[in-house]
Amino acid sequence: MPRFLIFTFVLSINVISYAQRYSYTAYVYDAKTREALEYVNVWIPSLNTGTITDKNGKFVLFTSQTVDSMRLSCIGYESTYKKIYTYEKNQKFYMEPKATELTEARIVAKENPAHRIMRLVFEHKKDNNPYFLPSYQVKQYSKTFFSSEAVMDSLTNKNFLDSLNSNQMEVYEVLQTQHFFLRESVIELNYKYPGKKNDILLASKISGFSDPILQMLTSQMESFSFYDDNYTLLFTPFVNPLSDKTFSYYFFWIEDTSYVGKDTLFTISFKPLKNKDFRGVTGKMGIRSDGWAIENVILSPIFNLEAISMVMEQHYIKIDGKYWFPEYTKTKLNLLSYVNAMPLTSYSMTRNKEIKIDIPLKNGQFISDALLMDSPEAYQKKSDTVLAQYRDERITPKEEQTYFFWDTLTKDVDVDKWIFILKTLVSGEIPYKWIDFKIDKILKLNGQEIVRPGIGVETNDRLSEYFRIGAYLGFGIKDLQFKWGLNGRVVLNKRRKLHITLRAYHDVFKAGSNVSERFDEPYRFSLAKANKIILISKGLLQHYDYVKHGELGISSLLNRWLEGKIKFSYTQHVTAYDYQCSLFAPQTDKPLKFNLAELSLYLTIPSNSTIYSFGNFNLGKKTYRPQLDFVYTRGIKGLLGSDFAYNRFDLKVSQSLLIKPIGNFTYHFQAGFVDKDLPYSLLYGQHGAWILVDVFDAYSFATMRINEFLSDVYLSLQLSQAFPAIYKIKYSSPKPQLFLRGAWGDLRHPDIHQGSNITFQRMNKGYFEGGIALHDVIKNTLGGLGLGVFYRFGHYMLPDIIDDFSFKLSLNIIGLTNY
Repeated sequence: MPRFLIFTFVLSINVISYAQRYSYTAYVYDAKTREALEYVNVWIPSLNTGTITDKNGKFVLFTSQTVDSMRLSCIGYESTYKKIYTYEKNQKFYMEPKATELTEARIVAKENPAHRIMRLVFEHKKDNNPYFLPSYQVKQYSKTFFSSEAVMDSLTNKNFLDSLNSNQMEVYEVLQTQHFFLRESVIELNYKYPGKKNDILLASKISGFSDPILQMLTSQMESFSFYDDNYTLLFTPFVNPLSDKTFSYYFFWIEDTSYVGKDTLFTISFKPLKNKDFRGVTGKMGIRSDGWAIENVILSPIFNLEAISMVMEQHYIKIDGKYWFPEYTKTKLNLLSYVNAMPLTSYSMTRNKEIKIDIPLKNGQFISDALLMDSPEAYQKKSDTVLAQYRDERITPKEEQTYFFWDTLTKDVDVDKWIFILKTLVSGEIPYKWIDFKIDKILKLNGQEIVRPGIGVETNDRLSEYFRIGAYLGFGIKDLQFKWGLNGRVVLNKRRKLHITLRAYHDVFKAGSNVSERFDEPYRFSLAKANKIILISKGLLQHYDYVKHGELGISSLLNRWLEGKIKFSYTQHVTAYDYQCSLFAPQTDKPLKFNLAELSLYLTIPSNSTIYSFGNFNLGKKTYRPQLDFVYTRGIKGLLGSDFAYNRFDLKVSQSLLIKPIGNFTYHFQAGFVDKDLPYSLLYGQHGAWILVDVFDAYSFATMRINEFLSDVYLSLQLSQAFPAIYKIKYSSPKPQLFLRGAWGDLRHPDIHQGSNITFQRMNKGYFEGGIALHDVIKNTLGGLGLGVFYRFGHYMLPDIIDDFSFKLSLNIIGLTNY
């Protein structure tokens, strides 16, 4: 089998694993029907560990000690102890059904004795949840290898070996000396209540890779503690049996009661209630009466995909005789994908060491939630020494061979180069050596230039992580003018994102830009921009200024959730349309010219918590915060010939909330106010994008005309509710979405703005529209198409009813949408 195919496969998978010493494999069946039993709890009381059977009734368990018996339990069946033998692969166990099937109903009808214990666990949940600890510091060692369970189960199975063809035998022989994949890391976890994190990657070793970004992704795959309301596995949140209203989701029953000294250990099993549709888990937990804390939990998430099965175990220990804290987490993942008919399996272990609780930690070190990482070169020098210190056992020859094989193979492929390219592309850039080409500068579309081909370049982290220099040049096809820009950034502190920025450009500025354009937002590819082509083709984008602009700014993280920036800028405006303003002396047959000197304060509360930063690329983790952007701008009259003194306030707040079970509710609020009369291009025009038949344009007003309203104060609110699919078939999965949008604004002196094509209204009566859409009406693996309709109502309805409608086409291309 070509080795490169194996390498390509490993690129797409990074799961956690851990090898144990003794292997036990068996199948569990119904004694009467001989049907395989899924979700049977397999428990070894002497080791306080276990697992759960899969849909074929199979379980595989690895232990550090030999055992001779296991306890099997499953609701509706008699619990039993069975003898089991190491490396005997076809052991079969049979469970007798209970005489009655009414056990669950009887317990529910009365007081379920397991509920009393679970209520005590809930009462003490805050005492035992690591989140509520005042502080802690942990050295966390984790290890991953990826192999095939079929190969591991076949060590003494001659029939299995005889069944392999030549390609399969090649894979089998490779896996006798190495793994598919191996990863190790040591991370220092620093935590301070409430929710402050400062994690430092101390060591990183990945077979075939040197870029530590994979360590960061792995650290986000699962929750740190089982006490989280939404317990995360494989980046997927599941409803936790310890969450609020758990009795509405899960059925609990007592499996066993034993004694540990003066303590009682209750073993309680759980599974989702029948006819409940949610992301659930099934398993068992060991609960100590000492503080009513979880000592051990074993669970299996219920996936909708048959190709995945998983078992997770987490064990807690008591620190300083006072705090229950996670000691280790083990995970086994089966993927029913095949490499030459070899099913893929991973085993994982993450162990917390040097646990220190309630220690003094300075607030200054918690400025960012991002995993603090060094350069790949630094980890290559120090990782072997650090890993040797924190490994439970010495590295094995098989593990050494895995590192050697992949590191040798990928030298020719240069995997880290492709990871670098991928990260750069996501941030809107195409890298070439130490230069990035800006995607958004290749082609610009606007009403003044129609089409502007161009080029934009910027140095990247390969030249230096501490400064960037860039430039762009473009040429307008309609106005036949060059546009250019220069920029620079100096990084004073990477952790705090303390940057000094410089910019200068000669470009076009769309009149009436609202708060979205007033923020220095990062590049985002959006299908919603497709409607700009249609607007330009109909000559609807008309009012632009030519501007020469220079600015100097400094930005930084102010705390974990607040970013700030101060900027001074100077701009010369020249109108490119027929416009006169009574604030100036008449300028017959000449474009209006004016200058601005501004000092601006930017404050941002991001909805995502940054967990990784690389150049212009930021990877965030969703939080429950809304996205909030605020700008205060002071115009300084007389400075460098500036014509106006004013105060401007701009605000934007948006959030998307998952409301079970009806779907995602989204709100988008914007507001702006300027306290003095200003020229037309510096006031507020709403994002109107009406064409009778058009594509969706996110956060626009679908039935509002371009430049229809002008304001010096405005408020707008856009609401939407996206529902789950009505039905799902191969080529159709229609998802309804409802929209309600409104805006209000006013203008103190509308008569001071004159021009041959300057027409607008005040918006002081309130503007309203509503809409409905069906997305993915037609769908395949690459995306989908849908339709929507919007209707304008209220004071600003138009005489012809058809003019109050707008019909929209929704697009979904490999997950990118325009709605």
